[in-house]
Amino acid sequence: MDKLSFQSNRPETNRLFFEIMQQLMPELPISYTETYADHIQVEVQESKLQIKAFNGEKLCKKQCFSFGGDRKQNQQIKLYLYDFMSAYLNKPLAWGAFTGVKPVKHAHALLRKGYTEAETLQKIREHFHCSSEKADLMTGLALREMPLIYPLNPDKVSLYIGIPLCLSKCTYCSFISTVVDQKGKNLALYLENLIKEIQWTGSLLEKAGKKIDTIYIGGGTPSVLSVRALERLLETIRQAFDLSALREYTFESGRSETTTEDKVHLLKAYGIDRICLNPQSMNEKTLRHIGRHDSIQAIENCYGRLKEAGFHAINMDLILGLSKETPEDFMFSLNRVLEMGPENITIHCLSLKKGSRMKDELGVDVGEGYGETFHKKVMAHLDRSGYLPYYLYRQKYTVGNGENIGYTLPGKEGLYNILMMAEKQSIIGIGAGSSGKLYHPDRDQYYRVFTAKDVKTYNEHYDEILAKKSESYRLYLK
Repeated sequence: MDKLSFQSNRPETNRLFFEIMQQLMPELPISYTETYADHIQVEVQESKLQIKAFNGEKLCKKQCFSFGGDRKQNQQIKLYLYDFMSAYLNKPLAWGAFTGVKPVKHAHALLRKGYTEAETLQKIREHFHCSSEKADLMTGLALREMPLIYPLNPDKVSLYIGIPLCLSKCTYCSFISTVVDQKGKNLALYLENLIKEIQWTGSLLEKAGKKIDTIYIGGGTPSVLSVRALERLLETIRQAFDLSALREYTFESGRSETTTEDKVHLLKAYGIDRICLNPQSMNEKTLRHIGRHDSIQAIENCYGRLKEAGFHAINMDLILGLSKETPEDFMFSLNRVLEMGPENITIHCLSLKKGSRMKDELGVDVGEGYGETFHKKVMAHLDRSGYLPYYLYRQKYTVGNGENIGYTLPGKEGLYNILMMAEKQSIIGIGAGSSGKLYHPDRDQYYRVFTAKDVKTYNEHYDEILAKKSESYRLYLK
């Protein structure tokens, strides 16, 4: 099968089918207007769903499903489409019909309703037809996360401060980040505007009586800032916000070549307690191929500086499936990182998205050798080394149809990551590339607050961006 068409008497079913096929065969072209030899026909009635699969005129498979129970019709249709297509393609998935980014939220919701752990596991499997291992993973994560999230405190918010600037752009990266110009003009102007937004936001939060729970300075590569610029940024944050209730302060340093000793001391002096040093791979050849210019020795030396400074937690990211790495290549990287002993290790599955040079060159390639068996091997290896999963999210086009998992030594969890995925606290986004979430506990709903994704647009439309944010915050911060 090299292409497939889909026809339905209910147009909104197209989206559900697309989401399922993104998990089953993300590289397969699908048309909703033309009829190819391989085509799927779906007819939705009030209480029945009929699905037929054809090759030309030949009916290859037909199945009828009945609606019932208390679930929404779209959820049932999506589940039936998965059941049909996974059987038709002979390709069951560990995640079943689940296609969302934040699966653990479903376990949270069930546990908060009073279901037991066993009942939660059963309902997750019923809702998504996922494997028992994935249901266990979702439920176990929710049980470990909930004491760090609840009880909810509406007077606390978290901050994300975006610095989408890098020395160079990695080939796998799809984020809209700006490569720092040699004269530093775009960075300098961005820093001026960012500081103004920090001060403006601090004033709003102070008037509303909000305290800061966690801060995450992310990128890009925030450590591209000079020592002087970094100190100015950190001092502005200190003066602008009430940090008396701060539980975690993260700085995404990113690369070893920008994480100099004087910057490490400065971060420590300003109360940063969690650092992200993200090598992505510990194979020199891979680093060259993805556009990284630091060496393995430089990464290890940088880690030594961070460890000596005494931060509460150091996180190191690895990406599974980079640059045609084999599973053995990845395990080499993982073992080398485990020898270093960071408190957090985040395992990302390579996700080739629009905007990354790697996708432009290779197209969509979900990879070989990185299936569910390998994911289990990685998790078991980390478990033997004392690391437990503490947060999880999923993306499209990932190798092995896997997930991104943060692992932690006990008591060293990244709180911001947990809060961001749980969506039970307001996240105030500041700067380019940030997206805020305003949470309303009385309605158990959140609303997104978007900003410009790139530095250039942010600088050019700064006043307009703040005006829009002000309107979004007006009701929330009354």
